Amino acid sequence: FERSKFLKICTFNNAKLFNKTKFDNANFVNFVPDFRGASLHEATEFYGTKWPSPPEDIQSAQSQVSAYEHLRKEMDRLKRNNDEFMFLRKELRARRVLTQNLLVKFLDILYEFLSDYGSSIAKPMAWMGAILVLGTIIFCKAGLNFGTSLLFSLSNMFPFLPIGKDFIDKKELSHLSSPAEAFSIAQMVAGPILLFLLILAVRNMFKIR
Repeated sequence: FERSKFLKICTFNNAKLFNKTKFDNANFVNFVPDFRGASLHEATEFYGTKWPSPPEDIQSAQSQVSAYEHLRKEMDRLKRNNDEFMFLRKELRARRVLTQNLLVKFLDILYEFLSDYGSSIAKPMAWMGAILVLGTIIFCKAGLNFGTSLLFSLSNMFPFLPIGKDFIDKKELSHLSSPAEAFSIAQMVAGPILLFLLILAVRNMFKIR
């Protein structure tokens, strides 16, 4: 099935793949292939495969969740950790459409946006850097010098580091504007969350390898 283009739904229900099967660079345009009940050979390959866009309606979401769920379980059985994690991310994205709880949906969007479901190291690092730089700029404009602004940003985002606010003149901090204080609080919340997502991504990277 290399480089094949599937315009309609493709079903392998209850199929038994007894030999190497390649879907490399195949394009499933509208539907995820349905392997429910199927048993895949350990040499079933999905390198460069193009999958359908995330669902927008409930029916498509239900179909994708069922299809990705079985593929994920098969990859787990075959100890194909990279593929298992890839199908898990796609399954979670499809499940979002079925979620009625707005808080859960928001957290799911945030989880994907900040770390691609715990698979991206670059995203949380980039967000940490951006918030750190932005905070330094805001605190500089609020009246702190550059060194103090940078130290204050670092101590907000990483309170466990030995660079606490004890090294900063309290009188300087007392003159911060309300927006600067609000951003300081945002840094205190964002820092540990982004650090957790970074550690999770590193853990997942070594786990799937």
